[in-house]
Amino acid sequence: STLTSEQKNYNFTIGKVRCQVEQAIGRVKIFGCLKSVWRHEYWRHAISFRVCCFLANLSMNAKPLRKKASHLLYL
Repeated sequence: STLTSEQKNYNFTIGKVRCQVEQAIGRVKIFGCLKSVWRHEYWRHAISFRVCCFLANLSMNAKPLRKKASHLLYL
């Protein structure tokens, strides 16, 4: 079946947001401690994950995912 223009616009919007989310997750996955099986206490994983997210946020402040912020992320 053929999509309506409203459905196409919706898919386009979802695709743009999904792309930005996946790029942000990719920034967090740069850190090796999150790529492999965690072999330490759970509480240390939680701390390590938060530190990696903090560093990824700093990275995004220095080098944003997009030159212009998307209004879609604030819906």
